[in-house]
Amino acid sequence: MRATDLVARLDEYFHLERYSTDDFAAIIDFCRETGIPIEDYATPQFLTRFNGLMLDNTDEVPQVFCLVFPSDEVLAEVASRAARGALIFTHHPMDMETGGRGLLPIAREWLDRLRVRRVSLYAAHAPLDCHQATSTSRSLAGAVGLRSDGTFAGYFGGHAGVYGRVDPLPFDRFVERVKKACGVAMVQVQQAHPVVERVAVVAGGAAFPPLMEEAQALGCDTYLTGDWRVRHGGAWAEDFRPKFEEALKRIRLNLVGGSHYATESLVLRDEMVPYFQSLGLAAEFVPVATAAARFVEALAGTKTRLRDTRKTVPALRALEKYAVRAGGGANHRLDLAAGVLIKDNHLAALRRRGLGIAEAVRLAREANPGLTIEVEVTTVAEAREALAAGADELLLDNMPVEAMREVVALAKGKAVLEASGGRRHPLGGGAGPGPGG
Repeated sequence: MRATDLVARLDEYFHLERYSTDDFAAIIDFCRETGIPIEDYATPQFLTRFNGLMLDNTDEVPQVFCLVFPSDEVLAEVASRAARGALIFTHHPMDMETGGRGLLPIAREWLDRLRVRRVSLYAAHAPLDCHQATSTSRSLAGAVGLRSDGTFAGYFGGHAGVYGRVDPLPFDRFVERVKKACGVAMVQVQQAHPVVERVAVVAGGAAFPPLMEEAQALGCDTYLTGDWRVRHGGAWAEDFRPKFEEALKRIRLNLVGGSHYATESLVLRDEMVPYFQSLGLAAEFVPVATAAARFVEALAGTKTRLRDTRKTVPALRALEKYAVRAGGGANHRLDLAAGVLIKDNHLAALRRRGLGIAEAVRLAREANPGLTIEVEVTTVAEAREALAAGADELLLDNMPVEAMREVVALAKGKAVLEASGGRRHPLGGGAGPGPGG
């Protein structure tokens, strides 16, 4: 299909003209702060309305890849499978570290790679949240058996939430229904009522007390969303979090969070993929396990293993770790009790007391017999000190490739090495030395 024809269809279907140009306008500041000249890549239309065609890299679109967030890992999967000429349809134009820094712009190297591989990108944030038929919240509501009574949660020119009724059932049974619908093993919950009957649904990150108060005023007993607490970092989150916690004391609702990612993936997987297929296009949703498999494939023939991140999305820890295993990777520690990681801030605190890495390892081993002791290091000198102290594992954090090669030579047979920070799929332009000893 001609790219211009597909984009025109999407623009018309999602009624982009109805939505405020403030939606995701912050991408400009995020890109400026990280040195990304977004004006050199994004279309002029995107830079005025922040929805629609963001990257115009191809004239023909034979296949479409649907994403929730354009993370490095998922973009690597797309790049490995995309024909010369493809479209990414993403709900967000930026990645999101739910338990970390918050929103992250697409890296410049990826913007270059997508241009070379002729992969365009179309983003629909508020238009997909608020569409009258195909929306994030409507898909989630349908998955939990909600009979809609109407919409609420005004959002950039539309309404992001739906509310209605379910057949009355105990709170714990409703929670199990949400787990099944979202495909997660755990959800965030705070119970206020024993029975669920009237439910307000806002998929994604909806930790906003005014929306909860609106749901209460509509007579709802339960508020279903992705994250009902602010989990990520950043100046806005740090300023808002104390106000939110105070406001939460006034909320008398059952609060259920199925995770930002899982609650928004339903519409992309179950509705947008069929939509594109109905146009005669090859289309698929790119999940976490598939992305992990591409990294494992890239490491084939080496001694290096792919490990998952320790920073999992709240309520998705079990699912994400299973997805990495399903993709051929290995799990890091399952929780804080499963191993000891001595980080840079721990070492800084100990140094103020005149103690070094050797003392840190000794104290950790005395307090936690039988557990693996891992030390985060950023230089070759720190790695040498941690090896001498008898650390079981070393975390090479944001270490240059040449320095990692030197540490690999030093540590051979003495400790397991883990490279973290800035490691990317070879298709994404970064390849580490393979320090999994």
